[in-house]
Amino acid sequence: MTGLGPLLGHWITRGEVRADPAVAAVLADHLAHGERRAARITTSLRPILHALHERHVPAVVLKGLHTGHVYFPVPGARPFQDADLYVPAPHLPAAQAVLADAGLRPVDERALPY
Repeated sequence: MTGLGPLLGHWITRGEVRADPAVAAVLADHLAHGERRAARITTSLRPILHALHERHVPAVVLKGLHTGHVYFPVPGARPFQDADLYVPAPHLPAAQAVLADAGLRPVDERALPY
């Protein structure tokens, strides 16, 4: 449910654009999926940011999570949703430990389909 579907769904719910009812229903689903995904990412990221802070690991939230809250009418309307963090290189081992403690594992990018 990425792309413009969630944003169009939001605009339709606000009456800013109109669509055929069948199309509007699909776009409302796109928005609902986007909202759930945004909430899940935010909820999942909070304890990780707290753990980084507790271990004195500086981290900056970049791009997606920020732009979804600042530049879109609702976070779920952002076309792509992920969480990007910047951690200074000297703090990477501690940050990796926090992520591992949270159950996250590195991905071998060579195995990805793109």
